[in-house]
Amino acid sequence: MGYLYTWGCDTEGQTGQGTRLYTSRTREVKKVGTASNWESIGSTGMGHLVNDDSGNTYTFGYYQTTGLGGSSAIVDDKLVPTFLTGNTFSYLSNSALLTMFAIANDGSLYAWGNNDNYQFGNGTNTSSYTPIKIGTKTWKVIAYQNNFTVGITTDGKLWSTGENGLNYKTGLGVNTGFTQSFTQIGTDSDWNTVALFAGGGYAIKTNGTLWSWGGSGFYATGQGTNSPDIQTPTQVGSATDWLSVAGGSAVGFAITTGGKLYSWGDKQYYANGQGTTADIKVPTQLGTATNWTKVVAHPSGGMALNSDNQLWVWGKDSNYENGLGTTSNKLTPTILRPDLKWTDISARNLTGSDTGGGAGIATPREGRIWVWGNNDSYRTGL
Repeated sequence: MGYLYTWGCDTEGQTGQGTRLYTSRTREVKKVGTASNWESIGSTGMGHLVNDDSGNTYTFGYYQTTGLGGSSAIVDDKLVPTFLTGNTFSYLSNSALLTMFAIANDGSLYAWGNNDNYQFGNGTNTSSYTPIKIGTKTWKVIAYQNNFTVGITTDGKLWSTGENGLNYKTGLGVNTGFTQSFTQIGTDSDWNTVALFAGGGYAIKTNGTLWSWGGSGFYATGQGTNSPDIQTPTQVGSATDWLSVAGGSAVGFAITTGGKLYSWGDKQYYANGQGTTADIKVPTQLGTATNWTKVVAHPSGGMALNSDNQLWVWGKDSNYENGLGTTSNKLTPTILRPDLKWTDISARNLTGSDTGGGAGIATPREGRIWVWGNNDSYRTGL
């Protein structure tokens, strides 16, 4: 539980700061309002959802993704956190583009935003700017990226829907047309978590193995090859200690049960965080730390939390995506606001756009004295 902080592009009020800055951005981390009871956070390409400690969901950003309806950005964008009535969501997805998903307390799946490519999985391509219930399954995890959706139901089955794409991104072995309703990927029922990149996906089984599918360009699948594309989920390496995974445009990140952070894929903007000018072919440890607890991705970089509740960022920063107040891309993980104790994070993931940024929940660190300035005669006490 803590305060809400945001940074990055603010063209549609997606920082929740009460402004719509068409020509500038929130360059550094800023607190949103005065409330200190925020618990968890999710995102779309142009907005955020956030839950408070009573389970109430609030929303802000572009009107098509807030879940509050409307027909005009100027009139209906939400510039500050606004109560999303009628639903109590226990899981807020880190989605992309202009579609949002959330899972209710009873496991029901809800979707809103754009549905042009059947990404809702309800058999139609009719969009809805207010939450609608999708089917009758009970869900554990849901992920959306680049016009396709993949999720895991509580019985451990993996499902996908939406645009199949030339690179088999739905994981169903099909690279034409659309999958209009959620369709099971394979027959296994031991899937634990899932994340997507722009051209495919990653999933971890209950036995700790990591799997990938989709477009192999830039080595995004982590399979060690950039051709051919992977039609259905295929195991990545032989490790059995994978815990969580995240995907950007053509880059992936994962954390092991031992707290190690790995990355693979695209080198552009130093998205993989390895500080090199080469694509990373297979999962490769990022640094030497063993205390990572959560990782999320924006299209060309990422953010990660460690067990000390520190937040580290890397990758593209031309639009202040990293909240550091500069436009210099970050080659390797760089700490963000060490004076704050971070408990949750999300990144706005709008592939191919300059509307990136992030949000997090944090509290000031207590019992620390921060000093700066001239140190002649040791006046800073350092």
